[in-house]
Amino acid sequence: MYDFENFRQHVRSLSLSQFVKKFPKPILIIEKRPKIQHEKNVNLMRTQTISTAGSLLRFQGFRLGSPPQYKALVYCFDNKKTITIGRTNNNDITLRDDSVSKAHAYFKNKSTFTGFFLQRNKELWNLVDMGSENGTFINGDFLEENESQTVDDGASIVIGAYYYATFFLPKTCYEYLQSLR
Repeated sequence: MYDFENFRQHVRSLSLSQFVKKFPKPILIIEKRPKIQHEKNVNLMRTQTISTAGSLLRFQGFRLGSPPQYKALVYCFDNKKTITIGRTNNNDITLRDDSVSKAHAYFKNKSTFTGFFLQRNKELWNLVDMGSENGTFINGDFLEENESQTVDDGASIVIGAYYYATFFLPKTCYEYLQSLR
């Protein structure tokens, strides 16, 4: 995992083709938001809406020209078929917070083979919640336990109560990082 600012500086001088060659798999940018007071209500949690001081917030993901507001981390996927997320060290992505379950969720590579060639333009990933205590959301939709949902390029993901992430394919991540210059 990289610190967001260090990653941004590291890739600043790369062209798109150099970036995609160096980081050919998806990239997850994860931001930990500060703890806020919120109601723990099943209906509220299922719509991924958090009430704070009477206003309603909905995470839209990181967009062009809009850097993370808080300290962020960058996780570059590797050649594994499964990428686990959880609070303990045995996960690929470790998020140290009590709102994240020990084994919270995992990404599953669903890319298909056509003959002997992987369809490079069809990098397909699903996200599965592993029965986490505080839930997992994709684009505002609550994932039920063991439910698998396809993760699209630019999808916003909420893990537990405080971790907000955006799933990028390499080209889109490069464009996002370039928009922050």
